[in-house]
Formats: sequence, C-alpha cells, structure tokens
Amino acid sequence: MLDLKIKISIAVVLIALFVTRQIYKSKKEHFGVEETNQPKYLKISETNVPVKKEVEVVEGNLEQCQAKCDLDNKCIGFVREKTNDTNKAKCYIIKDVLNCHNEHKEPSDKYILSPGISEDNQLDSSKYFEYDTYFKTNLSPRQNDSIQKCVRLDQQVSVVPRKNPFGVLVLDENNNLKVINKDNQVEHSKDAKGTKFYAKNAVINIVKGLKGSGVSFKINRDNMDYYVTIKENGEGENVVCELHEDSLTFKKRASFTLDMEHAESETHTLDNVKYLSIKNDIQGVISYLKVHSVTNKLVQVRKDNLDKDLQDIMFEFRTHLPYKELETNNSNSNSKGPSPSVSLETVVESEPVDMKGMGDELEKLELDIREAQHGQNLKLMNIMLDVNKFKLHDLSMSNYLTKCTNSDSEEAATYINTKIQGEQERLSPAV
Repeated sequence: MLDLKIKISIAVVLIALFVTRQIYKSKKEHFGVEETNQPKYLKISETNVPVKKEVEVVEGNLEQCQAKCDLDNKCIGFVREKTNDTNKAKCYIIKDVLNCHNEHKEPSDKYILSPGISEDNQLDSSKYFEYDTYFKTNLSPRQNDSIQKCVRLDQQVSVVPRKNPFGVLVLDENNNLKVINKDNQVEHSKDAKGTKFYAKNAVINIVKGLKGSGVSFKINRDNMDYYVTIKENGEGENVVCELHEDSLTFKKRASFTLDMEHAESETHTLDNVKYLSIKNDIQGVISYLKVHSVTNKLVQVRKDNLDKDLQDIMFEFRTHLPYKELETNNSNSNSKGPSPSVSLETVVESEPVDMKGMGDELEKLELDIREAQHGQNLKLMNIMLDVNKFKLHDLSMSNYLTKCTNSDSEEAATYINTKIQGEQERLSPAV
C-alpha cells in the first residue's frame, strides 16, 4: 500500500508540472511570444565571409550578435571573431555571401577583392581560422543556395555545372556522373523511368578527403556508398563512382581540392564568387573534373590541356534536390530525405489539451488520494488499539502468574475465586 501512495504522489507532481507548462505556453501564445519563431543558427567553425565596406559591425557576446541579426530581415548571419560565446567580440553582419573561406575552400595567392569590398574592412581571407560564421536556418531557397559556398564536411549538395545552370550531376546506371536537366528529377525511385531520374542519385555528400586532406564526394545508392574517383593517367576518361577500397591508391584517386583560382579571376565582372573547380593531385599530376561538351558526362582533363574557356570546369554547390525513401515493412509512411534547406531541429506540435478535463481528473485524483490516506489512518489506529489491548492482557497474565508462583495453594485459590467472582459481577446485567 505504501508503494501505491508513492506512485500516486509522483503522478500528482507530474500532472501538476504538465498543467503548469500548458498554462505557461498558453500565456506566451496569448501575448504573442512563440518559441519556435525564434531563429536558430548554423555554426561553421573557422570560416569567414568577405564583407562589403558598408557592413554593420556589432560588438558583443554571441547572444547579442544573434539578437541584432534577428531584428534585421535582410540579415542571414554574421562572422564573429573566434572566442568564447560569452566574450565580447566583433560581429560582421552578412546580407549576401560574396565568397567563403575555410580549410576546405582556401583562396588562391592571386585572390582579388570583389567589387564593393573595402580593403580596410576586408577580413583577411588567409586568416579564416580566426573567425566563426553563423547562418540563420530559416532562410529562403535562394539564400540557402548562397550559403552553400561555405563548404563544410557532411554537407549534402547538388553539383550544378556553370555551362548548364538548369542541370545537375547524377549518378547513372553505369556509375558515371552525367549532367541531366533538373526538371527530369522525381522524388520516388519507383517513378525513375525513361528520362526521369531518382533525385537521391544527385545528392552528393562532402566528406573528409580519404587520403587525409582535401575532400571526397560520396553518393549513397541502394544503401551502398560510392565515391567519385578518377583514373591514374586517365586523360579524357569518364569519372566513375566506385565502392570504397582500403588502399592508398584508391584514397588518392578519390581525394580532391576545391580550387578557386579560376573562379576568382572573374570577380571583375561578378559581385560574388559562386563557382569553383575540382582538382586532383597525384604525385604532381594535376587533373580537373570537366563536363564533356558532347556526352554531358564528367571526365578528367590534365591542367596542361585546359582550354581558354574554363566554364567546363566550373561548378556551383546548391541545396540538394528533395527525395523520399521507399517504404519498408517496418515503416508505415514515406520518410523524406534530408530537407532541401539547412537542417533544422524537428518541431513537434502538441495536440490541443482539454484543460477543464485535466482539472476534473486532477480533482478526482486528489479525492482518491485523500480517501486512501483516511483509510490508511483508520487501519493504523486499529492496529495501535490491538497492540495496546495485547499489552494490557499481557500485563494481567503476568500478575496472575506471579500470584500463582509466590503464594501457597490456598492463597492462590482465594485469589482465583476472587477474580472469577469479580468478573461474573462485571458481566452480569445491572438490576
């Protein structure tokens, strides 16, 4: 019964906390304050973004910088000096990503400032490790595409060639990467027929370079990971995707550097640098990934054999296409692939709570608890009465035995007769 009391007490506390939380939430909604509307931020460590000369600079801790960005609808994030969150530091407001620098996308030695960027306000691109960049996660599709310039590990993207901005690289049935028009994508693999392709086969995951530096590109198909690789001395051959091999040769063929040398040379005509080239270096032999002008397949070309028109080796990272996984026996609904925007914490809406019903249930539970406590008290009192009766009876027997042992037989008989007579008089009805 004691265990029941403990369980009931715990239940009361939990229900009270739940009711209090619902009342607090209702009051917040009544006054127009909603937690889920507060912007959240994606942190990209040791990364900086070039800023224009008119950029707003805020000095404060991390929360103060976020609060300033929250008030500006055009603010998509900020660059902050690398320090503790509570320390005061300079934060540079970002309204458009002109370029982005970190260890995965380093600037070239010939880096040219984009138009409108002041050299006095320019963050030193070579010292990217002294800054952290924060982006809002509730951005528009165009803004999400913009922040893909900040390359990071475990970033899922679609790779779009510059010469065909309406196309995307897709892993085909022969494990080649081919440019296909994005209008031909479908979200379900069962619909991938004829010219239609499954959107998941165009999702490329950027991971740490297998050889220990740079980056590697991974595509998951049929629950198997394929890596983009080139062939040694394979000038002009198709770039293929292969399953992982635990060999140094494979790791070198599957590791790349994101090169901005050629893209940055165009900053005289563009207000941002959104393209890059992908190169591989095996023992000094440098090859670039290039879209073949006839087959639209990705091929490799030596640096010495590059044309004057470099658009074939220029690519842009964009938000990947949405897709849905197939239903399984263990699932009753389709599970959608990673969101076409920056990952967010899933917000689960609570079902409406019947406050009156909860109050009635709580009152009934309190009455049950009081009734149980009253019953427990009555049982305890009865037990104490029984104990006292037993003690009194025990004391009476003790006196009787003492008289029997310390007196002779005549005295004992007289004592017993007296006790019996007294008991009879007590039990007999009064006249």
